[in-house]
Amino acid sequence: MRAALLVNFTDNLSIRLNAFGQDLHTDGSPYTDVVGAGDFPLTPPANQLEPQNGNYNQQRFINEPSSFDYRVYSGTLNWNVGFGTFTSITSYGTTEENGVSDVTSTALAPGVPAAGTYGDVATSILPLIPPPPPAGASNVAGLAETEAINIKKWTQEFRLASSAGQTLEWQVGAFYTRESSTLVQTLPTFYIPSQVYTPLPSLENASLDALYREWAGFAQLTYHFSPQFDLGFGGRWSENKQSASESTSGLLLASPPNPATITSGDSTDSDVTYSIAPRWHVSSDTMVYGRIASGYRPGGPNDLPPVVPPGVERAYQPDKTTNYEVGVRTDLLDKRLSVDVAAFLVDWTKIQLFEFVQIAGQPGFGINANGGTARSKGLEWTLAATPLSGLTFTLAGAYVDAYLTSAAPAAGGNDGDRLSYAPKWSTSLDGAYTWRAFNDYDAFAGATWSYIGSRFNDFSATEIATGFAPNPRAALPSYNTVNLRAGLENGRWTFELYCKNVGDTRGITYYTNSGTPNFGGVIGYVQPRTLGGTVTARF
Repeated sequence: MRAALLVNFTDNLSIRLNAFGQDLHTDGSPYTDVVGAGDFPLTPPANQLEPQNGNYNQQRFINEPSSFDYRVYSGTLNWNVGFGTFTSITSYGTTEENGVSDVTSTALAPGVPAAGTYGDVATSILPLIPPPPPAGASNVAGLAETEAINIKKWTQEFRLASSAGQTLEWQVGAFYTRESSTLVQTLPTFYIPSQVYTPLPSLENASLDALYREWAGFAQLTYHFSPQFDLGFGGRWSENKQSASESTSGLLLASPPNPATITSGDSTDSDVTYSIAPRWHVSSDTMVYGRIASGYRPGGPNDLPPVVPPGVERAYQPDKTTNYEVGVRTDLLDKRLSVDVAAFLVDWTKIQLFEFVQIAGQPGFGINANGGTARSKGLEWTLAATPLSGLTFTLAGAYVDAYLTSAAPAAGGNDGDRLSYAPKWSTSLDGAYTWRAFNDYDAFAGATWSYIGSRFNDFSATEIATGFAPNPRAALPSYNTVNLRAGLENGRWTFELYCKNVGDTRGITYYTNSGTPNFGGVIGYVQPRTLGGTVTARF
């Protein structure tokens, strides 16, 4: 559901209210079980991406339903105060997620098959249950993970901007956000194959309460030296404070009565980012532009178990980027051809990565940590042509060379490794034709071809006696898709039929070597061939 209301109190004062709600319920995860690396990631088999049980199939020992409920409310006030416009934007949103996952086949320690799976642990503690077991139960148990997430986020922004068309245009503003979240997880055991939960207490109960707050001030100036040339400067100062508290208990963590263990952490950080953007209008049809800007992502605390190895970071630092871009936009052939080409370079430091920490004799855990540095450079383009009235072609694409420029051993990254899921080549070609059909209706037809180049999956590492050894990363092959569409439209109604992924391409979008039977992994495919139709009414 979406609703919007706009009220113009006067010519100079208006308010817009928006509300959005969405409920999503699923019966499982959209992944296919594959052979994986057999939990020997240092020597993966050649067929590690082949399905274990057939295309689009997966094996789970318990159902995996989930629900996602979103609510977003916002209000925007615009007030023309004469010398400029004052804007106030207020928003409030909630997210509620609930789900069950089957973690029976998850390995206790990556790269150590002898350690077994969490299902082995669940089965080993079945003798703790007083006999007799319920009807239909067996002496084999599985492990589920239940998860409940509740997020509440409030933001407020104020802006004051000068009127457009002045020699010096300016904008100043302030921003505040407060996000509170709660995550509750349990690890109940269940009988296989009945899916009935055992009477044993949860192996682990975890409850995490977190709070994120951020204040920021920003300003932007654009000076027009002439109608052809202007220069923009922008800056933003921000400070964030974070806190987190986690309560853990359960059968595996302590003897009855399983008292809860409380751990907590907090962090504070501030940063200044900037932007410099010159523009040169060479002519009425051509503009050359450039931009240098910095980027910033906050760090935060790690909520660690009560006993952790020395040296494990209790907080991770912000990661930052410096971005360079230069481009040109031009219209040619009496505006029948438009060209937009840009070259870019991004330097990335203190990359936030996931690291696995192993404690002798206990299941491991993951933390957020900082890696080394990376660079992304390339070229992006969009070409649009209108050779005939009603006929348009659009070619868009990118060449991106994204790689580490220093090693991140604990995360499994070497100097020169390509960044995760970043294809060097990607492109699409769209063709569309519109013509008069009958009465006030136009007919349209179109096709889109897309290409995604080969990519590598996430970094990972296996702990060995001398530290960490990077795991070989699976090369996900390139793929092509073709979409078709056709329909009728007038000013109010649109009727459309479509076919997505006409060739039913099984392009792999995601892969991880974890969590399925026989120490297998999972892959995600692009959406299979889909036929459908839409009807749209405007009022």
